[in-house]
Amino acid sequence: MRQIKWILIILFVFYLSGCHSPSLTDFDQERATEARLKLAIAYLDSQPENRYYQQLAYQNLLLAKQYSPNSEAVLLVMARFYQQIGQPEQADYYYQQLVRLRSKSGAFFIQYGRFLCHSGRYQDAKYYFDHAIKRNDFQWQIEAIEHYAHCLRLQERHQEAEQQLALLLSLSPQK
Repeated sequence: MRQIKWILIILFVFYLSGCHSPSLTDFDQERATEARLKLAIAYLDSQPENRYYQQLAYQNLLLAKQYSPNSEAVLLVMARFYQQIGQPEQADYYYQQLVRLRSKSGAFFIQYGRFLCHSGRYQDAKYYFDHAIKRNDFQWQIEAIEHYAHCLRLQERHQEAEQQLALLLSLSPQK
């Protein structure tokens, strides 16, 4: 009798746990991806040189990529991650995936332009900065002009950099 009682209790507990477990259909991949990206960015921004934080960022990025493998946001943060930890070949791989997806994101154009500029690929960088400037989005235009001016300075093309900064100030005096 005692054994039957315990078996019934165990079966009842399993029954109750089945009633309260969330179903897989309730899983929102988009929200999960966004949450994992936010965590990864927070880890990358808080202590960029800390290997433990880099690992945590990487784990969150892998999960985000698993949820949304072709998400432009995921690929962009993956590129930034590899750039930040000093693996430019891997960073370029993710940027190239974005190129293949024909990304129209102003953030992509600017971030890839910055990456190319710091890699010494100035003509390629100009191409991506120009794409961001040609977009019909004032925020990305301003940011692209600013980063392009910085890129020109890295090339010691100071006069052209000053022209870009003058253009920037005429468009956005608060900069």
